[in-house]
Amino acid sequence: GGGAAMLPSLLSLLALPTSPLPPSPRSLPGLIDLLGGPETSPQRYERANALRRSLQQAGEATLSRENTTPLRFVLDFNSLFEESAQPYSTCFRVGDWYRRGFPGPQPPADGKPTCVRDQNEWSVPASEGCWGICEEADIVTAEARQLIMHVTESVAGEVSNLLAVATTTEPIVFSSSGGNPGTRRTMEAKGYQVGERCASDCQTTAFVAVDDSYCNAGVEGDVILSVTKPPRYQGVAGSGSACSVDSLGRPLWLVFAWIERMSDKDLEPCESGLTCFSSEEAVARWRGLVIHEILHSLGFTNSKFQNARDSSGARKNMLDFLPVEDTDGATDYVWHFKSNSRAYVAAQEYFGCYDDAAWNGLPLMGLPDLGRNSHWETRIMRDDVMSYGMQVAVSSITLAAMEDLGYYLANYSAVNCMSWGYKQGCQFVVSRCGIYGEGQSVSVTDDPLIATKCDGDPKWASYQDPYLNQKCEFGVDPCGNSRWGGVFDGTSCDVQCYTGTEVQRTDCTYVPPGEVGSAGDGGRPAPNE
Repeated sequence: GGGAAMLPSLLSLLALPTSPLPPSPRSLPGLIDLLGGPETSPQRYERANALRRSLQQAGEATLSRENTTPLRFVLDFNSLFEESAQPYSTCFRVGDWYRRGFPGPQPPADGKPTCVRDQNEWSVPASEGCWGICEEADIVTAEARQLIMHVTESVAGEVSNLLAVATTTEPIVFSSSGGNPGTRRTMEAKGYQVGERCASDCQTTAFVAVDDSYCNAGVEGDVILSVTKPPRYQGVAGSGSACSVDSLGRPLWLVFAWIERMSDKDLEPCESGLTCFSSEEAVARWRGLVIHEILHSLGFTNSKFQNARDSSGARKNMLDFLPVEDTDGATDYVWHFKSNSRAYVAAQEYFGCYDDAAWNGLPLMGLPDLGRNSHWETRIMRDDVMSYGMQVAVSSITLAAMEDLGYYLANYSAVNCMSWGYKQGCQFVVSRCGIYGEGQSVSVTDDPLIATKCDGDPKWASYQDPYLNQKCEFGVDPCGNSRWGGVFDGTSCDVQCYTGTEVQRTDCTYVPPGEVGSAGDGGRPAPNE
């Protein structure tokens, strides 16, 4: 059922253990994902490609360089402008009203806000919602808008180079509807006039500005990326989701909610009193955030992985829900990529874990519960942009997971190298960094300064994560930890720690063997009725 009483909170977060503290949530699920999933918008390219359909029925449809093209983004920033933003979705002046969820169509008559600006603001049920008053730190200034647009444009171009989709010459066109039935009933019960709207869920649940032209002529491209700027949640940087998908479940309308405070920032030349960034500095500063949320919106989520289909439409079943136990005795159940996934194979190669019986596959994130199973486990994949490790590498493992969805073909030549956990073996993964392997030492004998090239990534030591310090055998900086005797012995350096140039890495761009299967019908959760 989709009655108001059953709707989830704005942001589903369970109680966290008190010791040791896991990393704080920084990336939130979109409200639309909590309310039953995005709207389906069947596309002309699906009806027109009869050959692809026949191949799918034969179970032979694959994605290749010959039938794909780099992902074409249509960037939409209308939600950042007061004249086009959804009412009460964005703050443009201090003292204005904003809303979370569905509190009713008008602000409180008594002028008193009902949103509490603390770390628990997410806990208000969506069916109840709340009204808040915009503060200075929530405001979208002209300078902030310019910076957000600049960074998004730059990073979207990078993601376009990472992923390709099936080639089409047809525009993407959306339809008018009443949207998600459960959401519609809730809104109507609270006094909202819903009716039919173009890309209804994008407007009502993702709070996106939608031009009617998207439902008429449509637009040339593969995905629309709308950037919104909701009021802040404490400690949260952003959110990525999709508010519309095609019949195969491939996201068509992406929503990147840039939540981090931006009212005090500007691009050069800067207004007085603002923190100033050059164009290059701004991209470097927020690249990780934007890539992280775009990949979420393109499908890097637990629900998408669980609903992934092969070319015949059969569920792939590429995740297992399995127990894990830390070296301190803490236990949990988390989802693991199985051996029938490309992510599993890529992880085997990276960690040097080739004995299927010695591990259960690559686990997704356990704690914190907010975002659980929709990120890589930071203790294992700290360097990857889809973990909570505060790093920005887009690894071959992440691209392999995106290929597992059946929508994308990856460009592995554009990936970034990781070092955390590199070649540390099966036990490192199983224990989630609690036990290090012997590693595969890189031998270097002709450099007397080898010790200075065996310090590991300097970022590891610079970001002191108490959770990793308590859970990982050698803490946040294994290469600088004197307890680990195998790092440097005068002639060789553990490969995870080696930063010299005498031995070159050749496996960062590792491509899992085999063809990439195209998704068949069914890669979308059933709507919330």
